[in-house]
Amino acid sequence: MVTDNFLDETLGALHPEGILYVVLRPGEEPHSGTNLREIDLLVPAHQVKKLAEVLEPRGFASLPRWGHAPHRFFVAYNRPSGAWVKFDVVTDLWYGRPLRYLQMSLERACWMNRQVRGGRYVPAAEEEFITLLLHCLLDKGRFDVGHRRRLWELRQEIGRPPAGKGCPGRLSQYLLATGLSWERIALALDKQDWSALLREGAAVKRRLFWSAPLANTRRWVSSWLLRRMLPVLRVAFHPGLSVALLGPDGAGKTSLAQSLERDLQLRARHIHMGANPEASTVGRPLSQWLGRLRQPRSRLFGAPLNALRGALRLAEQRYRLAVARYHKLRGRFVIFDRFVYDSWLQPKPSRPMSRLRRAVRESGWPTPDLVILLDGPGEILYARKKEHSPEWLEDKRQRYLRLPPRVPQMKVVDATRPESEIRREITQLIWQSYAALNSGTTLQTPAVKPEGSPSFSQTDEPLHRAT
Repeated sequence: MVTDNFLDETLGALHPEGILYVVLRPGEEPHSGTNLREIDLLVPAHQVKKLAEVLEPRGFASLPRWGHAPHRFFVAYNRPSGAWVKFDVVTDLWYGRPLRYLQMSLERACWMNRQVRGGRYVPAAEEEFITLLLHCLLDKGRFDVGHRRRLWELRQEIGRPPAGKGCPGRLSQYLLATGLSWERIALALDKQDWSALLREGAAVKRRLFWSAPLANTRRWVSSWLLRRMLPVLRVAFHPGLSVALLGPDGAGKTSLAQSLERDLQLRARHIHMGANPEASTVGRPLSQWLGRLRQPRSRLFGAPLNALRGALRLAEQRYRLAVARYHKLRGRFVIFDRFVYDSWLQPKPSRPMSRLRRAVRESGWPTPDLVILLDGPGEILYARKKEHSPEWLEDKRQRYLRLPPRVPQMKVVDATRPESEIRREITQLIWQSYAALNSGTTLQTPAVKPEGSPSFSQTDEPLHRAT
């Protein structure tokens, strides 16, 4: 798969930088039914800044992590495969649900005993077994099919203590810290009695909590408070992104906006800013009511009705813009289907009242972070919808192409290609803009190594040697 190639290239870029990473749960399958590939990495705290410096040029953006310590999230969009790649980076092994606060000090052992499998650094069997078991018991509260299969494979690889060199000392120390018994675990695995293993979770939780009650309580309270403050923190430090789609009729603006809205990783909201009440996505009842009003024959009643229509359309426009601001402040993506720039294509009115009405309609619009012009010849656009004429569409196209000097954030995209190719290119443009917009709020990890962090040299097994 193209995604796997992208992952291999990205992880390969970490090796010459000397980043001491371990892929946790390497056998975990991608999220079924989604276009997301998630990789869990264990990285020393003092190397997270260097990790970000390697990932950002490759299209990775740092996502907010308030209330999710010790996790850090880096996400990229792989255009060739149309899939998302997410690195869930942790510097310590904390467990718990829904908050991570129970620490199991296995980080140094994972780094010291890591092995090479498929060109990636992964934990040794003992460390992978205990971390996966704790993940199922304390984080998920269940054993998924893939995790059951992997635990059984690791159980066969480890054997029974004292079988296997180095197994009794390391594994027995991990089990002692959690209060688990290898005999009970092995018996449950042999019998595939997963409910018996789940019953061990409460005892493990108590054992880990009372091993450091003050530190565990502090971590729980800190994560809980930060999650409650998340809406405020997003507004202040990590808002979303606004995108305006422009183009003549037939360019595919609405279908593209709907496709972007269906992408679960974008968390996008489609807001149609045109006058067509059937296409309205926000304030639709008002648009439909306006459309049902008939124009009276008498000018005496027609003028007030037209004024009412204009006032209601302006109110609906302001409502849509307010909804867009709300979603952006919540950290979401806003996809504007049509924008105020469409009115810039028209010549300025000559009458003072017309100029005033236009000035009022164009006031209060925000400046979008990204503007995408779907460009295509008038003949092709006419063949799609059979509206207007090829000459009219071509004239409008040429007017759009004169906008970039006035709209520096505009990108022109060829709209004559297949829809999937257009969507992938625009998704990449959106994500690149989002990464650039929030580049000033990326993780600020101190360059000085904190006390207690590992200080190994890169003298362990090289990648080209077999394990």
